[in-house]
Amino acid sequence: MISRTQLSRRNFLLTTAAGVTWLTTMGKANARVPAGKDAFVEKLLNQMTLEEKAGQLHMEGVLSPRMVEPNFQKINPFTPSFSPEEAQSLLDAQLARIRSGGIGVMTSPEDIDSVVLAQKTAVEETRLKIPLLFGADIIHGHQTVFPVPLAEAASFEPSLASRTARACAVEACSNLGLDITYAPMVDIGRDQRWGRVVEGAGEDVLLGSLFAAARVRGFQGNERSGVDSLLACPKHFAAYGAAESGLDYAGTSISDRVLHETYLPPFAAAFEAGAILTMEAFNTIDGVPSTGSHRLLTDILRGELGFRGAVISDFQSEIELVQHGFAADERDAARLALLRAATSAWSAGSFRATYRTSCAPVCSIRKYSIRRYGACCSSNARPACSTIRSVASTKAVPQVHRHLRTANWLAKRQQDRSCC
Repeated sequence: MISRTQLSRRNFLLTTAAGVTWLTTMGKANARVPAGKDAFVEKLLNQMTLEEKAGQLHMEGVLSPRMVEPNFQKINPFTPSFSPEEAQSLLDAQLARIRSGGIGVMTSPEDIDSVVLAQKTAVEETRLKIPLLFGADIIHGHQTVFPVPLAEAASFEPSLASRTARACAVEACSNLGLDITYAPMVDIGRDQRWGRVVEGAGEDVLLGSLFAAARVRGFQGNERSGVDSLLACPKHFAAYGAAESGLDYAGTSISDRVLHETYLPPFAAAFEAGAILTMEAFNTIDGVPSTGSHRLLTDILRGELGFRGAVISDFQSEIELVQHGFAADERDAARLALLRAATSAWSAGSFRATYRTSCAPVCSIRKYSIRRYGACCSSNARPACSTIRSVASTKAVPQVHRHLRTANWLAKRQQDRSCC
């Protein structure tokens, strides 16, 4: 058994392989330097069951203990409709998944009570006492609201964006105990019909690269091991901003030259600034979905850009490989995503559900994964996110989180998208 002192939240980051990769000394291109073997992490890995390793790749929305209160839904209108008894059942089920080692990352807590309850359960009641990672979308403010990223870019002052990102990090870490922000968005946007252009720095490659690096430095601070360091996750890899007709999620067809000259430089700048996470894109490039693209995630990201950090899926993007006709079923989708580079699945449950019948991809998880607290540093234990249960059971249990909504809504969303 590993002592609790060894696994204190920040010390664990500094002594695990994930920590070696994520928290290597701040410097140029440290996300591009392969991490060496770490004795502590190797020992921990050897103690983990295959199910626990797969669980570290699972992310889901953290439930609030306040959800059992009768008036909870009145003040949180985006939550599904359930009785206090049903809420207690959902909360108990999630805590059971944590105790079994089936969750590695949790996303978007509504209050600090949620984080405290989940983290105490993980470090006090699980077999290996591995802490959880917590992430959220901190785009242009947490408690203090700053101008949107596009407006900040109009200042032509990257240092300003770095300062506002630093303020966001301090507030998010101190207020909610977060570890990760799903930002900055570094997509180049040249079609103003695309609504998400507001999240980036606009159309200029140089300006976008400068702001990408500045925001990464601001979020992470001088030391990623600091209590006020918020891990940056530049997104969406890649060419998400090239969506045809400005339609979000739409595919794109671009030349290799345009990809390398326009859409990759901001990511390279973010990695150079110390980012050790990145998020895949929903879109296809020349008909191949990013999440399943060996060329994009392995040849280009790992090979050409030399990225050795963690890759997380966007919301259920690995499951959408089925809708794309790229994977035969959800198990095949999990296999493809893991083999391509996606080391964690956002609330789809695919990796956790697949471990019994597709163990090879899970066993091949590398130390560059994002399991910041976990032993298997493969994808950010959220750090990228899937449920500990099968996809079917995940869809049957509403995720009480404004980004996850209900299972019925999610299923309808996937059906609608497959028809388009």
